[in-house]
Amino acid sequence: MPPEGDYVLRPAREGDGEALTALAAASADTGSVQLAVRYLRDPFEAWRTLHPDSEWVLAETKDGLVVGGAIVVFGEAEIEGEIRRCARLNNLMVHADYRRRGIATALTEWRLERAGPDAVIAAGIQTGNEGSFANARKWATQIFGTLVLPGFRVGRHGAPRGLEIREPREDSEWEEAAAGLDAFESGWNLRIPETASSLRGRAGRAPFGERVQRQLLALEGGRVVGGCELFEGARLQSIVVEHVPPVLRALNLMVRLLPREGVLRTASVSRLWHAPERADVGRALWAYGRSAAAGTSNAIGTQFDPRGPLGQLVPMRPWTVKGRLAVAVRSPVRLSEDRLLAPP
Repeated sequence: MPPEGDYVLRPAREGDGEALTALAAASADTGSVQLAVRYLRDPFEAWRTLHPDSEWVLAETKDGLVVGGAIVVFGEAEIEGEIRRCARLNNLMVHADYRRRGIATALTEWRLERAGPDAVIAAGIQTGNEGSFANARKWATQIFGTLVLPGFRVGRHGAPRGLEIREPREDSEWEEAAAGLDAFESGWNLRIPETASSLRGRAGRAPFGERVQRQLLALEGGRVVGGCELFEGARLQSIVVEHVPPVLRALNLMVRLLPREGVLRTASVSRLWHAPERADVGRALWAYGRSAAAGTSNAIGTQFDPRGPLGQLVPMRPWTVKGRLAVAVRSPVRLSEDRLLAPP
């Protein structure tokens, strides 16, 4: 893509970690809750290890200053019951001093070109981020739905009675994990189809020689009855809370999710599932994840479509601190808004 004004786009390369770290610190989200990422380890190397099918693109000034960046992650997703090629747009950042210059649009167009015209494109947009909504309206065929992102303090919980929660040990357990997740999420738009190999591969990735995500299984009498993935992002980055609406500030006085210093060290639970009629297992896995993350993190979150079964597993209350996302999609097939949505 040719230069745009006073910057040029280029793929990220080895050695760009320091520039990406500085960019993230200067690019707080403009949604209702403003958060800035502080990378603790080289983000380019971390993403290259954790997401081998991803690409960074950077916007760089003539003086060599990186003023924008974004990621596209390639893969597959279920769309209206069929598996299709998919590209997910993540981590769009523009330096606060360089906004309203078309950088976000250019970074998005670069990623759309890399994905190609036949791929389904998906991105999540935080409520209140009007710049991202305006950008998405230029390419999306649909912007709809609501995903909630609740946050909780980590906590210590006792072992669930009658359940063993641990990582898979045998090939058959990895197979059961993939099959159980597949059945649980069947029919959800944007879900990522998983196999025993893909789950095992992701759990084995170790940026900087350190594992940061684990596949967990719940077993009862030797039978797999649920599972989830725990990602300890605090090993790689922290999140600085730069602005919170007055209502949430008042709420935080009660729930104390946000630490006094305003720095979140977060973990997350994803791919949470349970056997039919065993919501108790799902709740036990969520509680276990909150406890297991306490060694590295002070907060834990997840994201899900509140119309689906995960809303019965994660104990949200009216005072729970949470964000909300809409989903922007470009697809040759129109997505039914009645189907449940998996996070993009």
